[in-house]
This record gives sequence, C-alpha cells and structure tokens, in this order.
Amino acid sequence: MHFQFINIVFFIQLLIIPCQHPLHVSITNVDFNNETKKFQVASKIFINDIEEVIYKKYNLKINAINLKKEEEKQLLTYINERLAILVNNKKQTLIYKQIKINDDAIWVYYEFKFVDKANNITIKNTILTDLFTDQANLVIINYKDIQKGVELRLNKEFETIEFL
Repeated sequence: MHFQFINIVFFIQLLIIPCQHPLHVSITNVDFNNETKKFQVASKIFINDIEEVIYKKYNLKINAINLKKEEEKQLLTYINERLAILVNNKKQTLIYKQIKINDDAIWVYYEFKFVDKANNITIKNTILTDLFTDQANLVIINYKDIQKGVELRLNKEFETIEFL
C-alpha cells in the first residue's frame, strides 16, 4: 500500500513539473574534410531554448520543428551573430547548408572551404548566453588527425586552438 502511494505521488510530480532540461548547453562540431578541403560545422541547440531566445530577442514566436521562411531567417540571423570561426586569424564565411530536427534539438549545418594549412582556429560561440547565464557551448574541433574540445561560456566567449 505504501509503495503504491509513493508511485502515485511520483507520477503526479512528473505531470506537474515542467518538462525542461536542467542544463543549458549547445554542442558545435567543426570537422575538416581533407578530400573536399572544407570544414563542416554542425551546431546542436535545444528547441525550447532557441524558441525562447528568438521570442525574447525579436518578439517572434517560432516553431522550430516546422519553421516558416521568416522564422528560419531570424533563427539564422541570431546564430550568425553569435557563431564565428577564424582560421589563421582570418574570419571565415559560414555557408548555410540545412537545418535538421532530432528529438528535442535542432541541428544547424554550415560549411566553409579552406585549402591552406590551419595553424590555428579561433572559435567564438555566444549562442544562448544572452538568455542563460549558465549556458555552456561545447565545441569539438577535428582537424586532420587532431581532436580538441573547448567549453565557451558567458565570461569566455572565444578560444584559439593551435595546430603545430
């Protein structure tokens, strides 16, 4: 009897507590494709977070699962203002490829061509730091046979990785 009561209370709590993730995190992969001489960039952002920031910043309610053209444009404007990559201290132009939805997250894909040798890569990622002070933006860079990761936050917006 006591066990059933605990199960009922637990079930009710699950219904009452909002279904939000407790961590504010995004993940960005920057992968070099040696055959095409292009960097492929993929950023994963939780849907409810990106919808909230777009609403608060632009007063635009979006449905990230079914984006209209204007909503997609605003979402990309937001990300492009907050994501930057420099290779050998030169800012790269990120070419938008596509958006995909995977469960409760949105993946935004970019690429840029780079034929020279990368001596260093600087990544700036301030996605969602204007909404959440605890936001962590994890970045994983794969260049040739080297993989390096960084964690960017409100007080650490960018980092340079050296490849010697």
